Amino acid sequence: MLEATVDGDAGCALDLIAEHAGALLLPVLKLTSGISAVGEVLPLLRRHAYGINPAVFRVPFLDRRLTGLPFVGLPGLGVRTIDENRAIVAKARSIIARERARSSLHGPQSLFRVVAAELKDDLARLEDRKPPKLAFCERNDAPWLDFARSRWTLGWIGKGLANAQGLIWPLLAIGYGLALLLGRAGGATGFALLKGAILPAVVIALLIVAAVAWALRRDELANTPVDRTPSAAALGAMMAKENAPGVIPNHMVSVTTLRRAWVRKWTLPLAFTAVAIMAKIGVMRKGFLATIGTIHAARWVVLPGTRQLVFFSNYDGSWESYLEDFITKASEGVTAVWSNAEGFPATRLLFFKGAEDGDRMKRYARCSMRPTPFWFAAHPDLSTTAMRKHALIVSGLLCKDRLEANPSDAEAWLDLFGSIPRPDYGLQYEEIQTLMFGGLKRHPHSRVVALNFGEPRREGSAHPYAHVQKWLAGLIAEDLVSFGDKPPQDFVCNIAFSAAGLRLLGLDKELALEGPGTPQGFPPAFSLGMAHASRKRALGDPEQLEWCDDDTHIVLLLYAKDEVAAQKFAQIVSDAAAIGITEKASIRTGLKAFDLERFKEAWRTSDDSVSKPAEGAEFVHAASSNDDLSEEPFGFVDGVSQPLVRGFPGRHGAPDPVHGVEPGEFILGYTDNRGYYPPSPLVERPMQDLGMCPQLLLPSPPPDQPTQYPDFADQGARARDFGRNGSYLVIRQLAQDVDGFRQQLDEKAHEICKQPDVINPHNGNIHRTREWIAAKMLGRWRDGSALIDNPFHPAMKSGVDAMRKNDFLYKDADPQGLRCPFGAHVRRTFPRDSLAPTEPVELSVSNRHRLLRRGRPYLDNDGDTARGTLFMAFNADLERQFEFVQQTWLASPTFHGLECEPDPFAMHKGPTETPTSASPSSAAMPRSSYARYSATSPCAAAATSSSPAATPCGSLRAQRWIRTGCICLEATSVAGPPRCD
Repeated sequence: MLEATVDGDAGCALDLIAEHAGALLLPVLKLTSGISAVGEVLPLLRRHAYGINPAVFRVPFLDRRLTGLPFVGLPGLGVRTIDENRAIVAKARSIIARERARSSLHGPQSLFRVVAAELKDDLARLEDRKPPKLAFCERNDAPWLDFARSRWTLGWIGKGLANAQGLIWPLLAIGYGLALLLGRAGGATGFALLKGAILPAVVIALLIVAAVAWALRRDELANTPVDRTPSAAALGAMMAKENAPGVIPNHMVSVTTLRRAWVRKWTLPLAFTAVAIMAKIGVMRKGFLATIGTIHAARWVVLPGTRQLVFFSNYDGSWESYLEDFITKASEGVTAVWSNAEGFPATRLLFFKGAEDGDRMKRYARCSMRPTPFWFAAHPDLSTTAMRKHALIVSGLLCKDRLEANPSDAEAWLDLFGSIPRPDYGLQYEEIQTLMFGGLKRHPHSRVVALNFGEPRREGSAHPYAHVQKWLAGLIAEDLVSFGDKPPQDFVCNIAFSAAGLRLLGLDKELALEGPGTPQGFPPAFSLGMAHASRKRALGDPEQLEWCDDDTHIVLLLYAKDEVAAQKFAQIVSDAAAIGITEKASIRTGLKAFDLERFKEAWRTSDDSVSKPAEGAEFVHAASSNDDLSEEPFGFVDGVSQPLVRGFPGRHGAPDPVHGVEPGEFILGYTDNRGYYPPSPLVERPMQDLGMCPQLLLPSPPPDQPTQYPDFADQGARARDFGRNGSYLVIRQLAQDVDGFRQQLDEKAHEICKQPDVINPHNGNIHRTREWIAAKMLGRWRDGSALIDNPFHPAMKSGVDAMRKNDFLYKDADPQGLRCPFGAHVRRTFPRDSLAPTEPVELSVSNRHRLLRRGRPYLDNDGDTARGTLFMAFNADLERQFEFVQQTWLASPTFHGLECEPDPFAMHKGPTETPTSASPSSAAMPRSSYARYSATSPCAAAATSSSPAATPCGSLRAQRWIRTGCICLEATSVAGPPRCD
């Protein structure tokens, strides 16, 4: 057998094979066919050349094609095209290396422009300079993407049946013919016979299908699987020809014997037809089998006049990895074909089981293989992945105008020069502000500064807030705003905008409060701001707020390693003041380490100094090297329970069945837990009159974001995504009444110790009873240990240990709230599976409302005492996440079936309000609130979004566009620490 995968017409290929390899083939053909001259090679090849046909029903004697199925893994990429692409990519790679050596500041668009300009002549010499429509590219309407999400729905089944007419109509014709014979035998004639045969024809066709299925299953049960170890000598001979040095592809030949049963003459072509139909309707990406993209070419074929089934495949990588791909990703297809052969592992109804038995499948395949005596590849050092990437790179160069005007496309094009293009779920670290990735524990000194842009300046045609843009551009130019997961060692600055600030900088139409709205703008919760009456009602906020987003335009989030580095805070604020930007609030924050040893000693000796009413202890900043959790003003370890975001570095992104979430829950531009993209604010209008060009600098929205196989030849998106790589940041300044909290703990502890009928594990010990009451209110002991595991005594271990033991579920561990009460703060903020324990998806429901918290205690003016918590949390959806948690879980007096019991920690207690009384059944849990709103600024939490232009806003690209840093911010100063367990 000679097998070849060639460009163009098969007849011409035979001519070329005979011309160039005839002399080499003659000795072999002389032995097999008796020819003696080179001139006889071509006629011999033509006489024995066969086409391949997968059809079940064929015209006997007229159709000489063999039963089989061909597959091409690189449709549209011929040898010449691959050679041309390779040469251009090699030159492009050297240009990029040269430019990066000159400067590391080259962005994707500028690099692309240089490459495109220098390769202009090379591109002009291409035979076809029109951008190719590559079959394997990812498009919005790509059917295989839809199938990957939905699998076999009725719609897909209908598409398959609609494309199986070559199988269905002949089957119905057989049924109709038999129905006519039966009808005629019954005496029917004429039109009545023709009409009356339709329904019986369908029934007969279904009976034929049932008979085939019955016969198939009977033959499957009669099959005796052959499970033997392949010959060591034969295996050695084959492996000696595999994985040649410097050669990427391998070749395999498998020869098996078909079973004798008559039904196999139907089921083998049926399997071929099924695979062909799936490829035709788009279940698989073009050039891929299922999701396997390592095959250059393959074909199944039944040799003429025999029961021999031969399989040829030219694939990348090792044989072991190739078979593993088929076993794990396409076992049904392999089973459907090979189960027609003798000795294949046990199969059920043609498609099922069989190849799923991986080890037996591999032994069977090895035993069926024959060493390939000779094979040739035009590009032995190129994989299919490399060939596709080269084609995409050249396609991008041919679409020069589009890529120069679209940063997303330019980034995707540059990614193709890496080992693997960035997948759609791969985070663009360099575009995401640093605070998203962690709480910056190594920078314990911090300050949050709320600024107002001041009055506009009318200077010619310049933007009225060009002075603000220039200041923001300076922050980026001096590399002061930090992006990525590796914060600078000494100083970190991130920035966030309110809706009012973004309106002044040019997004007034996208944030308009009146009118019909925009196709996909900013959410109302952000546009209205926290000062609006609707948001105050939803959040239970007081009427007066000390600072808010209505006059706060931007917030600086400043962090420093020590007091020396923190001196830069004043300089940044001073530079802003010099151009007319005024300070509305400056809040000093910090991190204080939890003193575990002191807590242990107080517990052991029943020392009241930890929990008895007293003046707050002096605030001592944690060391920058301390990796343990910090302490909040009420004296509890904070930050035990945080969501783990896929794609985040280290333990922050570790997979976890309880806390694992998708990045789209917090970062715009990525999919959320349900596989959808959260709405991100789009900019659709031209803004050149303001000196801003979103089309050139902002990225494309998610549906148009290039992925692993970008389609540069497509039209591209008109709208630009302002929010991508950003988030909405909620800021609330929550005053905490530490003395009032301790006072009520003391009162309630004495009261409980006097009641003999109250079950108190520490009866008579006032100190431990206080700690037990505090733990019941919060849901954790002060050291962070959970009541679920430690109902009577704290674990006396570090907060890091509490984090490791944070994977419990309430359904099994505490369904009645006997350990951790239903009203406890941590059970409210993250109920896990508690609210509907019999519902299997309840945990996933709770995870849709997670918050990524980054708050810290805030201090008095001298920095000596913590006065409350500056709560900060990232969300992708303000209403579904922060506002839901605050309104539905924390503020609700009927949470989890309770009555008149809002959260005792996080809800505002105004001067005219009466504390909610404790219910008789829960004497150990005081219900009054210990938090008061001291300052509240709804600076709408803007995202780390991407901004083109000159300064950082949210994402790096968005900040460059609007010339400002954009974490969308929703700030308020409120009572109580809305911690999120």
